[in-house]
Formats: sequence, C-alpha cells, structure tokens
Amino acid sequence: MLKRFSLALAVVSVSLGHASAENSDHAALMETVAAFKIAMGVGDIDTVMSLVPEKVFGQMANEMELTPEHLTSLVVEQMKTVLADVNIVEFDMQTTELSIEETSNGIAYVFLPTRTVVDVQGTKVEAKSHTLALRDGKEWRLVRVEDSIQLRVLRDVYPGFAEIKFPKNTIKLLN
Repeated sequence: MLKRFSLALAVVSVSLGHASAENSDHAALMETVAAFKIAMGVGDIDTVMSLVPEKVFGQMANEMELTPEHLTSLVVEQMKTVLADVNIVEFDMQTTELSIEETSNGIAYVFLPTRTVVDVQGTKVEAKSHTLALRDGKEWRLVRVEDSIQLRVLRDVYPGFAEIKFPKNTIKLLN
C-alpha cells in the first residue's frame, strides 16, 4: 500500500512539475510578446531588433559580409527612416489559445497571428501575418518571416523548421 501511495505521489509530482514548466514557458513567451508590442507601439526599433534571434541575424550578416552589429545598426536606421513616413495605426499579436509546438529537433515554437494597420500618406493598409516565436535556449525570440530569403536563413540556422509549413500572409487596402 505504501509503495502504491509513493508511486502515485511520484506520478503526481512529475505531472505537476511538467505543468509548472509549461506555465513558466508560456509566461516567458507572454513577457517577450508584451515587450515587443510595447516597443512597436512607441517605435522602439532597438528593442524590436533585440528580440530577433542572434543566430538569424548573425547568418544574415555573414551572408552580407558584415558584422552583426553593423547589420543591426543599418536595419535600425532603415526602419527609423521607413517609420518616419509610415504611421502604425494598429498593431496586435493574438496570444489567446496558443499551442506551443516543437520541431523534430526539439525547438519550441508557436505562430502568433499578427495584424498591422499602417497609414502611408493617407492610405490605410492592413497586413495579416504570423510572427514566429521560437525558444532559443532559455529565451523566446520573435521572427517575422515574410519572404523566401528570410525563410531560407531561418531554416539554415534552425534546420528543424525545414519540415514546418508557414502560414500565408495577406495584405489589403482599407481605403
């Protein structure tokens, strides 16, 4: 009887530990998403860029024969120039009903439905896409994969994403 009780207690402890780890992982993901949303809302491109996986940026820099720091500064300056002419009207990442998946080589990830409405010289444009959140080590990172080059770089750095199908993005004029 004591053995069965001990075994049952061990099973419950492992289950609770697993649930606690999942809750902790989900909370860490929500913190990363919240930081990204705030940064986008105030145009803090430095913070937005800091949430991109270093491995992805390193690979891109390597292919362009730049240092990651130089590429980061170029991208930040380019984004500031673009955002000077573009007004972000709405930005939201859906974080309800998320299911964290894993690649075949154990990288946790989730696609976050993302909606952005921008005003470009009086014309409103809505983009519906998906932001890839992936756990790189202990940190959650966010990647926008909007073209084949970005997808290739991501898959070069994280080969487990080779078998993952990425959702389609849409863009439409609102007025």
